[in-house]
Amino acid sequence: VRSLPEPRPRVIAMSASPLPEDELAIFDDFLHKPVDQDMLRAAIAGSSTRRSAPPRAKLPASLDSSTVTKLQAIMPPSAIRELYTVYVADTRQRISELERYSADGDEESLRRCAHALKGAAAMAGVSGIASIADGLEAGRSPRQDHVRLFHQLRSACDDVEQTMIKSAGTNGTASGEAR
Repeated sequence: VRSLPEPRPRVIAMSASPLPEDELAIFDDFLHKPVDQDMLRAAIAGSSTRRSAPPRAKLPASLDSSTVTKLQAIMPPSAIRELYTVYVADTRQRISELERYSADGDEESLRRCAHALKGAAAMAGVSGIASIADGLEAGRSPRQDHVRLFHQLRSACDDVEQTMIKSAGTNGTASGEAR
């Protein structure tokens, strides 16, 4: 694409994980998932400044307020609660799969599952889960630490559920339920 004559399409990377500088160099821009529509428009227009992934939040893994704010702009509260209910159920299933892959010594399946978990968590704004999954995917987490990490992942799911329960009590029709 870079060899096409001007004006050529822009090459924009989008990832839930930070990219190494040498990989970033081949792109015109980089956007961290979940992608903000205004940032995407700016990147396509060539008016954004290249940015790298924001730092990962520490556990406990609570919802990233900017992600929730983006969702609130496009979805009613009931749809957001449903989205996170499905997200937590899917995440719990993936944790069970990770446990099985770890017990079986199936590193390739463990990494593939961790990659999917990382992407879903980043899109949902659950950076603690994304961070743990990133370590599992990259093989930075020794096998003897897996049980502890799987427990942390489950605790993070509990955290997300509690956040949704609390927000259900405070976000009624006043916050746009009737949109």
